[in-house]
Amino acid sequence: MENSFRDINIAFVNEMARSFDNLGIDVTEVIKALGEIKTPESIQALVGALGHRNIFVRQTASDALCTLGEPAAALLLKALPESSGKTKLEVIKTVGKAAVSNAVPMLLTSLQDKDWTVRARAADALGGIADKATAPQLIKVLQEDKDWTV
Repeated sequence: MENSFRDINIAFVNEMARSFDNLGIDVTEVIKALGEIKTPESIQALVGALGHRNIFVRQTASDALCTLGEPAAALLLKALPESSGKTKLEVIKTVGKAAVSNAVPMLLTSLQDKDWTVRARAADALGGIADKATAPQLIKVLQEDKDWTV
């Protein structure tokens, strides 16, 4: 059910962006405004925008979520295990930028992901959170991961 809700949010944000483009409205300004509203619905829409096709919209949504603190962190933590593709990468990047310490266990699990981009983004996010307890796992990844980009 949650996955369906998230997918609907992503589709809704993408469709709204198309409509805004047609009307000459800057989607990133709409995303910034959602960040200022700070309601659960606006935060959920921002999480949905992390899956937007436009990288600038994804980055603006990520930046807005980083300023919202705990309410955004809770939704990001909920979205992380349910996400895939570019949405997952943006959620991981955002929890790292926002230094969501509760995300450490999920990020450590993401270090084992089959996708090297997820592993690399998780390592970067763990560095952003700067929890010293994660150093042994990061050192292990450094020593064992066969992909040089991680």
